[in-house]
Amino acid sequence: MNRGRFVASLGAVLGAGVLLAGCTSLPKGSPGGVPAPPEHPIWYAGDSNARTIAAWMTERPYNAAVDGAGFLPTVGGFDTIMDNTVDRLADHTPEVMLVTGGINDFVFGNRTIAEVIDAADAFEAEMTARDIQVIWVAEPAWKAVGSNAFSEHLISTRPDTSIDCRAVKGQSLDQLHPSKPGPLARCVETELALILQEPEPEPEPEP
Repeated sequence: MNRGRFVASLGAVLGAGVLLAGCTSLPKGSPGGVPAPPEHPIWYAGDSNARTIAAWMTERPYNAAVDGAGFLPTVGGFDTIMDNTVDRLADHTPEVMLVTGGINDFVFGNRTIAEVIDAADAFEAEMTARDIQVIWVAEPAWKAVGSNAFSEHLISTRPDTSIDCRAVKGQSLDQLHPSKPGPLARCVETELALILQEPEPEPEPEP
């Protein structure tokens, strides 16, 4: 599937009324669509929240996210989001990279906001150098103050290439992951379609 067909599929879902205002239309317990292969034009990188959101999207991107990953090394010893993503880029290069991350850097890495911002900037620079458009999806943090501050930074500095669906994140039993990820995934899908839609052509001048 190319990027145009992916956006058209999202548009069809929107037109069918599956993505409704408030992003609450997904039936309880229903996961997303068929998993996408790495040849897909849109990937989702990041941590366990990225993996979960991608899995619950109706039109799934390729899921390149890894549980426990941060933008910097954490106490769990997991590879970073950069390492995990670049490894996969050896064989395929998408057009768009969705990214959710940061909470593991603060909860399990005791990193400062400045450190995480620098690492995230480096990730975006690497993707941009590969001609991949980066779209940031705010981490649905509950009690991780640093993660919320990081999300606010992304949203304020990248208003045209960031998605903020934290208002529909719902409850969390562990304060790290959404208990019901469906509404969050639907909201991300809706906002992604708006970002990727082609601009209306300019009208032809009158003869």
